[in-house]
Amino acid sequence: MAPIDNLKAKGSEVSIHARAALNFIDAVNEAITFPSGNQYTRLHDIMVSDAKIESAPSSLKAAPEQSLINTLGEQLNTLEGMKGLFKDLGVMVEKVVDGGKETVMFGHAIGQAHSGLEFKDDRVILVQTTDSENDVTTSDAQGSDETRAGLPRIVYVKEFVDSAYLKSFLGTVMGGPN
Repeated sequence: MAPIDNLKAKGSEVSIHARAALNFIDAVNEAITFPSGNQYTRLHDIMVSDAKIESAPSSLKAAPEQSLINTLGEQLNTLEGMKGLFKDLGVMVEKVVDGGKETVMFGHAIGQAHSGLEFKDDRVILVQTTDSENDVTTSDAQGSDETRAGLPRIVYVKEFVDSAYLKSFLGTVMGGPN
């Protein structure tokens, strides 16, 4: 499956901050789709150095002491782990609520496990961007794609997933309890 291009599909309808949020989703989709290597260049360019990525709800925790707030580096490790489970995976944004520096997106993660099991869950993703005109994405890091350059960088992401579906799916794929 080719990476889903949410920015191309919805970018003309929204502000520069919402375009940055869509660009983030597309960069994650690209990172999951391509083999390990330098596919994270876009994500490093999109995020500020101390950005946080939070997963919700808290029922996703495997242990009470586990944090669901990650740095970009920790989140990239999670993406690498997902490649071992999924043959194809991507997030398709269906609706964008453009709130200036805060953008909320509604959509689905869709894909297929290596076992052939289909995956589709609901997602709500909140993205907060910088308000500085000087802290923006660069053309080189965005693959010389000018529509992705000059966008505000991201400081915070919170992704709400369908935890019951995700736990059941992972239990099935990994052979554990659902």
